[in-house]
Amino acid sequence: MLKRWRGRLACGLGGLLLSISPLVQAERLLLVGDEFCPYNCDDKGTHQGYMIDLLRHIYSGLGYEVEYRLVPWSRSIQMVSSGAADILIANTPENSPDPRLSTVLGMDSTCFFARQGSTWQFNDIDDLKAVRLGVIQDYHYDGKGPLDAYIRANIRDTSRVVSSKGARALHTNFKMLQAGRLDVLLENCNVGSWLIKDQRLSDEVFIVGRLPTYHGDLQVSFSPHDPRSGTRQQQLIDGMLQLRARNELQPIL
Repeated sequence: MLKRWRGRLACGLGGLLLSISPLVQAERLLLVGDEFCPYNCDDKGTHQGYMIDLLRHIYSGLGYEVEYRLVPWSRSIQMVSSGAADILIANTPENSPDPRLSTVLGMDSTCFFARQGSTWQFNDIDDLKAVRLGVIQDYHYDGKGPLDAYIRANIRDTSRVVSSKGARALHTNFKMLQAGRLDVLLENCNVGSWLIKDQRLSDEVFIVGRLPTYHGDLQVSFSPHDPRSGTRQQQLIDGMLQLRARNELQPIL
């Protein structure tokens, strides 16, 4: 009887362990965004961007399984809003699924890029009427200011505004600019400058001006659909404080 009781106990414990084993598996965090290097770069590359490096460093240390995936921008917003993904990377406040679940990790700026030899300059919104302007679908360039209003008003007029989409829409716009299908394109100053350097385009493309009235935030936003998002946001904030205290944040940046 004792042997039989021990056998039943062993079987019972084994079944219990099997039943709870999925609960102790690492939680997965899915990070999404379109390519916006140096903030978030090629998801297949060695250098995936400083925001990805920072999040991976903090959350992997907490036992999370971190997955980063390049997704077209409009779809990225939808995925995080619906809970299909956990964190939206490098968005401005205007794109945030929930401002309360957003943490600033960078600064946004807007520059005008043109082909070498262009004499066009930006002084006010009326100057845009003389060029075919390249933008990315569902981007905001001046916090819903006059520039965003101009784009919204002319988005269906491809003689004035051409909107690209896709996970690598940034590259699409620069290729169209090189080919003369765009006269001027809008992009974050750091992102556009990085691409020019990375693709060795300095003989073909340059910054023709900077929007002087706009300085915005770049942030990561957690899904409002997931009740764990508040905890995960606090883990990010605490992790950054710890990295700063140990002088480990700057090397990642």
